[in-house]
Amino acid sequence: MSYLSQGCRRISLCALLTVLGLGTGAAVLAAPVCARPPAAAPQLARLTQVMASGRYVAYQPTQIRVFNGVASRADEAGIAADLTV
Repeated sequence: MSYLSQGCRRISLCALLTVLGLGTGAAVLAAPVCARPPAAAPQLARLTQVMASGRYVAYQPTQIRVFNGVASRADEAGIAADLTV
């Protein structure tokens, strides 16, 4: 085995270990960290049920504008106008 092929093998092994390390690190970072107080159990169960089987709509008020990464605020009148059919 030549010196060059040994070097390529080492690089491949290092690349594989890096990718595996990044994958496991991401899983650890993505682990939930929310507190679950016992008193909230009934509400959490209901929310879990609705999110699993129900439908919901994400809403963003039309008043909100983003400029240079900063979002403006929406007021109650603007939200009420958005939701009026």
